[in-house]
Amino acid sequence: MGYNVSLHKVPSELKGQHIDEDVLFDIAYEEDEGNLLHYTNFSIGNPNAADFASVFDLFLTNNGFYKIVKVDDYNQAISRLQTTSLNDSLLERVSKFLDTIDHELQKGETIFFWCD
Repeated sequence: MGYNVSLHKVPSELKGQHIDEDVLFDIAYEEDEGNLLHYTNFSIGNPNAADFASVFDLFLTNNGFYKIVKVDDYNQAISRLQTTSLNDSLLERVSKFLDTIDHELQKGETIFFWCD
């Protein structure tokens, strides 16, 4: 058992609509993984989980947590990364998420983290 962290984008057909937790849940658990951008997981007790969560300001839980990512969140994550010491493996994971977030936000996509 552990923590799953995934990064998704909201499908274009839902843009401009009210997006609530139920909609995000449906996107995160749909069988078509076309909106899944990145995925990682951590075993319970793994200190890397807390470091990853602190960079992105996430709450790791098995009960479901979502966070829509805005440009300000990206900038804050970059700032926190500069003051956090991470091992090489975790830094690579964090960097992949950050690169994808930057790319998707530049395209105007609505993206979100889902943790469960």
